[in-house]
Amino acid sequence: MTTSGGFGFVFPKGSPLVQDISSAIIRLREEEKLQLMENKWFNSTESIFTDQDTTSNPSRLNLHSFGGLFLVTGISSISALLLCLFQKSRAIIIREFKFFLNSMDSVKDYLKVQRYFTTPTILFN
Repeated sequence: MTTSGGFGFVFPKGSPLVQDISSAIIRLREEEKLQLMENKWFNSTESIFTDQDTTSNPSRLNLHSFGGLFLVTGISSISALLLCLFQKSRAIIIREFKFFLNSMDSVKDYLKVQRYFTTPTILFN
């Protein structure tokens, strides 16, 4: 890690960039360009807010502030629950319908057997 007056740069072990970056920092410091950049970016007294924003009091967070968040969360949760119930009920309906079809096949087989035994037979003497 190379440090230079508050700046820290981390390089992989044996990196060829260490010497180049160190030389560039020393050159910027000697030309006083580094101090100008520090003042511009880190010691700026300018506010990012307008005068109107700094004079107004920020509003406190309350339940109403999170209304949209609760609405989205509630709608998502209810949609997921309904989808889950629909899939479960669909699986149950399909299972019961298959059972009904199998039962109908059994009834058909039973009626065929009954018809076979109850049909009149003609006997010749």
